[in-house]
Amino acid sequence: VIIPEKIMFRKVTGIAFRREEGGAFEGNKTIRRVVIPDSVEVIETAAFQECENLEEVVLPSELKELHYQVFEGCKSLEKITLPEGLESIMNGAFARCSQLQKIVIPQSVQEIEAMAFVKCNNLIEVRIPDTIPRISGDAFVGTPWYAAKTEEFIELGNHVLVKYNGKESTIEIPEKTIYIGEYVFSKSRHLLDEKQRETITQIIVPESVEGIGFLGIYELVNLETIVLYNDEIHLEEDSIGECDKLTIVARKDSKGHKYALENDIPWQELK
Repeated sequence: VIIPEKIMFRKVTGIAFRREEGGAFEGNKTIRRVVIPDSVEVIETAAFQECENLEEVVLPSELKELHYQVFEGCKSLEKITLPEGLESIMNGAFARCSQLQKIVIPQSVQEIEAMAFVKCNNLIEVRIPDTIPRISGDAFVGTPWYAAKTEEFIELGNHVLVKYNGKESTIEIPEKTIYIGEYVFSKSRHLLDEKQRETITQIIVPESVEGIGFLGIYELVNLETIVLYNDEIHLEEDSIGECDKLTIVARKDSKGHKYALENDIPWQELK
């Protein structure tokens, strides 16, 4: 399939999703190769989802966003080149692409969202530049590349913490860490096992950490304190929560203090 650059004299700038009809090519069993013109900047939700015989995709040079589940379940897709200029790889974009073996993330990418490459069970090589500021903790779960990482604190991109492999009750986040990714210390997505979740009683977050992602610290049954040293730390609406024993320790009038007040979490002043 070669998608034209113009249709009825109008430039094609996106591949759309329609709620009633789904993705533009969703579930197509005959497509093996797709060439998308350089005029396209956005490929929307489920555009090629479950195109199980799709082997090759030529992406446009002007592409900025890959939306939710764009290539999810494309189990014959073996390789794809992501263009420089791409900024966002959204939720489940390449989930369950079981023949994909290698991916090179461009320098321009600003975020890799939840489950972006989950269960790509032949993905053995991933190149991620050290500039990416936001990576979800579960973005690469179920890939051999991710499974091979055994460090206590696994960081990707620009010092984004995506996995904790330790067994300690008190966790001191490394001083170099800048961001704690989505779901890292959470029951959701099973990034921690049951014993880890029950063991953790304190998390110390240094001043270097600028933000905590969605459900970053969540549902830890015995967590008693989170110490936040950065007064301006960015916290999502549900970055921290569902920890019944929790007290947030932060300076008065800091972002941590305000978060505690807004979410009815006990607060203790950091001296």
